[in-house]
Amino acid sequence: MFASAGNPLQGVKFQLQKKNASGVFENYDGIKTSDTNGKFSWEGLPKGEYQVVETEASSGYFKPKEPVSKFTVNENGEIVIIEGKTTIIKNYKKPNIEF
Repeated sequence: MFASAGNPLQGVKFQLQKKNASGVFENYDGIKTSDTNGKFSWEGLPKGEYQVVETEASSGYFKPKEPVSKFTVNENGEIVIIEGKTTIIKNYKKPNIEF
């Protein structure tokens, strides 16, 4: 999790969602919060398709409307497909407009 300037953002909240048998993403596991290095993770995920939704942005930043990451885990618990082929999420500051 990085700001548009490339600096890590702490305190950003994320919800993991897993695709169910009907093809609908449902909340899976608890909400994670990025640490001082802008990092967060989930471990021991079973086989399936997942997406990560940002639930709370840092103060002064936009919260994305779409999932920030999508990935697939195989039967060995390995991430085998990452949409966009990146694990870096960029956040963008809200403009500071004065009237």
